[in-house]
Parts: sequence; C-alpha cells; structure tokens
Amino acid sequence: MKVRLVSLVVVALVAGTGIPRRSIAQEPSPLGTNLAGVVCYSTEYPFVDAFKSSSPWVSGTEETWDDRRAIDVDLHGWVRSLLPGQIVYTSVFSRDIRYPAGRYVVEYEGEGEIRYQEGAELVERSPGRDAIEVDPSRGNLLLAIVSVNPRNYLRNIRIPLPGVEAQAGEIFNPLFLERIANYGTLRFMIWMLGDSPEQLGQETWCRRPKPEDARWSDKGVPVEVMVELANRLEADPWFNIPHQANDEYVRRFAEYVRDTLHPGLRAYVEHSNEVWNPTFSVHPYAIARGDHLATAPASDPDQHNYEAQYRYHVRRSLAIFDIFERVLGRNRLVRVLATQNGNVYLSRDMLTYEDSASHTDALATGAYFGYILGTRDLRSRVLAMQLDDLFAVLRDESLRETRQDMLADAEVAREFGLPLVAYEGGQHLACMESAERDQDVIDLFHAANRDPRMGALYDELLSDWSTASGGGLFIHCDDCERMNWGGSWGALESIEQPRSEAPKYDALERWMESSGQAPRTRTPLPDLAGSWSPVVPTRVRVGRAIRYRLQGTLLVENRGDATAGACHLRVYRSADATLDGSDVLIAEGSLCSLPPGAQKRLSLRVVLARGSNPRNHHVLAVIDDRGEVEESDEENNVAAGRVR
Repeated sequence: MKVRLVSLVVVALVAGTGIPRRSIAQEPSPLGTNLAGVVCYSTEYPFVDAFKSSSPWVSGTEETWDDRRAIDVDLHGWVRSLLPGQIVYTSVFSRDIRYPAGRYVVEYEGEGEIRYQEGAELVERSPGRDAIEVDPSRGNLLLAIVSVNPRNYLRNIRIPLPGVEAQAGEIFNPLFLERIANYGTLRFMIWMLGDSPEQLGQETWCRRPKPEDARWSDKGVPVEVMVELANRLEADPWFNIPHQANDEYVRRFAEYVRDTLHPGLRAYVEHSNEVWNPTFSVHPYAIARGDHLATAPASDPDQHNYEAQYRYHVRRSLAIFDIFERVLGRNRLVRVLATQNGNVYLSRDMLTYEDSASHTDALATGAYFGYILGTRDLRSRVLAMQLDDLFAVLRDESLRETRQDMLADAEVAREFGLPLVAYEGGQHLACMESAERDQDVIDLFHAANRDPRMGALYDELLSDWSTASGGGLFIHCDDCERMNWGGSWGALESIEQPRSEAPKYDALERWMESSGQAPRTRTPLPDLAGSWSPVVPTRVRVGRAIRYRLQGTLLVENRGDATAGACHLRVYRSADATLDGSDVLIAEGSLCSLPPGAQKRLSLRVVLARGSNPRNHHVLAVIDDRGEVEESDEENNVAAGRVR
C-alpha cells in the first residue's frame, strides 16, 4: 500500500542569499589573468578590508622589532594573550609602496590597546573604533597590539580602505573589480600559494584558509572568496590545488565549487604550479614522492629525478581530476596538465604516461618573451644596450623564439587531440642577479615596461599566440604588481594607474575589446537542485494502530541563470539512498516557477503505511521527475535526506 501525500506545502519563497546570480550571455574572453599576491606590499588592493593583506604577526618589545618569541593566537590568528613586555606588530601596508593616504577607521571587537606607528597617527578613539590619519611618506602603516584582555581579546580587526564606497559586507574593492572585469578567466595560483612553501599548511581541509581568519596573507585566500569573485565577474576560475593537499581536501574543495560556483561557469583545475621548475618547492617534493616511479637508475640522477617528478605530477594530477570529475561532473570542469614552454619531450612524456591525455582537457604552457635577457650569460650585452637596442632584440629575437616554442607546443597538443592554453604569459624581463650589481639593467627593464612600444610587442605576442593555438585561452602573468628587481609582472603597476600610462594593460584591454573571435552565445538555463533538513520520525496513533509520521523540509533552489517553469516532484522512502525499483513512493506534488537564485522550502508531513519503520532509511526527492524543465545540469535533481 502506498500512502499518498498528506501535505507538501510551500512554506516560503525567499530570495537567494550571498553571491548574486547574473545571467551569463557569452563565452568568456580568450584572455585571462593571474592575480597578484595578497601581501602588505601589494598595489592590487583587492579587498575593502586592508587588514586581510597585512603581514604575519611579529613578536617584539618597545625596543626590539623581532625577538622571535612565540605568539599566542586562536584558531583564526587573533592574539589571545601577551608575554611579559611583549608587543605584537603587523604591517598593514609596507613603506615600499605608495599606499592610499587619508583618514582610516579601524573597527574591532574585544578589549586591549592598539598602537599605530610610522605612517599612521591616532586622532580619535571610542570603544571598538579608532580613527587614524595615514601618511605613506612616513613609512609603514604599522599596527601594534600592546595589551589584551585574555578573556575578551582583540579580534575581528577591520581597516576599510578610505574613500571606498561599498555596501555592508562587501569583500572586494570596487576599483579592483573594475580593472579586472574584462578578463574571462581568473587563475588563482598566487592566491592559493601554489608555488610557495607557505602552502605546507594546507594538507587537510580543516587547516585550509577560512573567511574568518585574521588575514589571508599567510595561508592563502579562502575558496569561498575565490568563488565569490568568479561569480561576481562571471569569470571561469582556475584553481591550483596545493601539492600537499590530501584527497579529502580535494573532495571538499570540489564540493564547495559544485555547490556555489555559477552553473554557467567552468572550473579549470591544475595540480600545483610548474612542477618541472627546480626553483619551486613542489619540484623536490615531487621527486621524493615519485622516486619509486622512476625507471632510470639512481646512478643517472638527472634522468631519475626527471622521471620521478613528471610521473608523480601526472599521477597526482589524474587523482585530483578524478575527484573533481566525480563531484563536479564533466561539463563544468577543465582538467589542465601544464608543461614547460617549448619542452616537447616533457609534454610527450607526460601525455603518454598512464594514458593521461585521455583524462586531460587542455595542455597548458608558458608564453613569455625576453627571459634570456635577464640571465648571466647576456649581462654584458644587455649592459651595453640603450632602450632602442633592447626593443630591437625583443622584437627580432625574443618574440621569434617564443613563436617557435608556441608552434612546437601546439603541435604536441594536436598530436594528442588537446587544445593549447597559456597558464602564464607576457614579457619576462627579470634580472637574475642582485639588485645592487644590476641596477642599470633593472632600470632599463623597467623603462621598457613603461614604454608604448611594449604595448606593440604585446599586440604581436597575442596575435602569434592566437595563430599558434587556434584562439586558445591566454592567461597574463598577473594583473597588478609594482616593479622591482625581480621583475615587472603586472599589467598595471598599481590598481589606480591610468590605462593611458600602462601599455601592457592597454594592449590586453584592446585585444579583449577588438578580438576577431566572435562571442558564442550560451543559452541561459535553469538548474534545479534540492537538499533536506533533518527528517524526523515520530510515532502517532491512527485508530488503534501506531504508525510513523515523517516530518522534514526540502529546500529547492534554482542555481541556474534562467527561470525554471512549473514542474512535478516525487518523494520516495529508500533503504540505501539510491533511487531504484525497491523504493516506496510516499508523496508527490508540484513546484511553481522559480527565478534564478530563488529558493522554495517545502514541508513534508506524511504518515507511513502500517508496519513501516523508517529509522536508518532515507527520503529521496526527485525534482522534475517528468523532465518538464530543460536544465544546465540534469544530474543533480535527486536530493537524499537521512531519517534521523
């Protein structure tokens, strides 16, 4: 006997909360960007709250900057107590940059004393609120914690940027959003610390960066923030999974992306960053973990280590891809295997090992020009150059070599039936020796990056790339970074720099504005999905019999970017949370239309058949069981809830 629905009632229609859902009308731009590091000397200013980019705490005293004593912090990095005579410092902004001047308001919770030094002066104080006047010419914006109440310690310190008009709860600096709005893909390698030793803290999901952490400059930017940025800008995210992250970390990361990334966006997924590169910590790690995979003898260390690192990289990449595919599905995923530019041997070795090409969606390469000009071998030649000489070499030699590498990489990609994408690219004028010794070279390289002719070289680079790759995605090295002796990687030197003074940024914007690649229309579609609150059984008397009544709430939401029309749904009782012929229909009803981002809560109250004991069973809601609504994802319409 099937017990029909007693009541399946619409309780409320509520607007979607959190991330705004916006219609995605076109394919993403063929240009993307890496984002700069979240550090106190960054000129990107990505967040409204400047404290999120502050430097890690430093222990000191009135006379000493760094006495190396331990600092007592809570799980999110807030200082809980101080040792005798201890003062804890942080630089919100470094003296190395011309950070925003003006009046800042510092907000905080708890009890203690905050002192402001160097570039900041306290002008007004009230409980939980300090006003400070900031002058970057005086040095760092230095914040010192002089005392705390251990029972109510200082926490949730916020320092909003001055003059930034943002709604309450806004994470991102509106100017930052404006300057990167045209990029179709955002590579989060630096935000995730994909090539930094600091990522060693990200082995497990519980140790991941969290939104409520004091700062995001030490462990990295939380996945919640990265996904929100991608959704806000309607840009595909590119995630670099830390090389020590375990499988649970990968699975939980993928689940968050599945549940919150706009369904019209795709997630690019890559294992770490430049595993082949000996200058990054992942390289020796991969050699050690892949030692047993190498077939070359240890007596040939170069070949042995080469095999160990690339084979481990491939194997771990495939494991990460498999987890993401099972969680996210194929349509929302781009599996990326990255190689060294022009190294066709490495590319072929990786793509043939364990048949990785069959489980990869794109071969990624670097697309830089000018690298060799910063090496020791060419130092004397570069020192003799004037700016005109440098541009002649860049145009006639460097770009030609880069073009050849692109064509070679594209040929390998075609052999394996894969598209070619660039995970990084642009100019690579970086001095490989000390700043003191090569200051003339540094000055020359900086002048070249500010010269309008650099924009013309970018035009040529992008044209060559489009021809070689067939219009493949090109990710610029990064969006915004000050120049220093180590390179000039940013398209902008500061997020406030005018486009007219930034030839690289101008060239990238022009390419996005006038690219010959016609946008392909995406058809906006709804995406219905559901989840259960706890389903509770209670015993009720029906006549002389005792039966079970199930009560619970089904949340149905439209994760797509078009309205879902009315549809039918059914609810089953299942022994194993798998929909099959043994399941018992216990309720059915209808769902009216649901706009993008909206939710409906449906209350289930049903009395089961006599003799039915639902404990340790499941309820399965099959949304749109008749296939009345065309959706972007047809595989997430069954919501399972355990009967408690």
